[in-house]
Order: sequence, then C-alpha cells, then structure tokens
Amino acid sequence: MLYHVKIQIDQQALGFDAQREQIASADAAQALELKEAGALKALWRRADAGGSIFVVEAEDHQALASILQGMPIFEYLKNIEVTPIYAHPTFA
Repeated sequence: MLYHVKIQIDQQALGFDAQREQIASADAAQALELKEAGALKALWRRADAGGSIFVVEAEDHQALASILQGMPIFEYLKNIEVTPIYAHPTFA
C-alpha cells in the first residue's frame, strides 16, 4: 500500500549544532536505503515549513509505523500526517 506522509520537524528541539548535522546525515542515508529498497517512492522538501512530504510503499500500517519510527529524525518530529493513497483510475 502507498502512503502519503507529511512531517514537520521541531527545529528548536533538534538544535543547531553538530548533533543536527549527524542526524541529518543519518536521515539522508536511511532515505537512500529506503529508495534503493523500493519503499521510498518520492520525497519533497516543504516550502511552507520545516519538514518533508514523501510517498512510502509499505505492506501495512504497522510496517509504515516501523519505517517512520526507525527514522533518525523521528524523535524531533512534532507533526506527522499519514494518508493511505492509491492511483487515480483516470491517470493510472
């Protein structure tokens, strides 16, 4: 199943030091791994706020939860919105 995920990062909690750079680097590495595994289908930065929008393919809600909770930046997320999606029949 495909999921549209919108996250917002708590910039204050994340801080602005070397730890932030480590987390960002680890998060980018994990995103690349998920892309190579076929789970991360698309990824965009949000222009309206700090965060990202992405499309993930996961077997079910629990598998998606595992992916999200495994993100290095997970503890710094202040908002996560998840919407299950599927291709529109007109454009499929």
